[in-house]
Amino acid sequence: ESGHCELIRWPTRLCRIRLFEEPVMAIDYSASAGRAVAGSATPDLALLGVTDRLRVRGRIAAPSPGVGCLAYRPDGRLLLSASWDSRIRLYSGKSCRQLAVLSTHSSSVSALAFNSTNGCFYSGDKEGLICAWELYAHSGH
Repeated sequence: ESGHCELIRWPTRLCRIRLFEEPVMAIDYSASAGRAVAGSATPDLALLGVTDRLRVRGRIAAPSPGVGCLAYRPDGRLLLSASWDSRIRLYSGKSCRQLAVLSTHSSSVSALAFNSTNGCFYSGDKEGLICAWELYAHSGH
């Protein structure tokens, strides 16, 4: 509820930082990139460097408030953000530039997951609709 995020190496708390004035609603971590992203009811995402401490490396200004879930692709090169406006936004994991907005869902998206074997990702909303997304067309080779 406080907007804080903690880094813990059980049983020791390594650090605690305040990211938002509102509660943290979603967070994801990319081990391959050594970074995390967090979202809340505010219209921005906090980008975090993760080592033995948490450090805010930047913010992404989102066009609408309320982040329901976040997901990094396993290689850390793509970031998905699902907002309460039912849209999924795709960002470059490196530059944080918005690449696309997907608006198939008509209710809040509550789940995002990547399939590391086929490059697809999946989204689910509060009404029970599940979508499979293929990001790159197969070349046929």
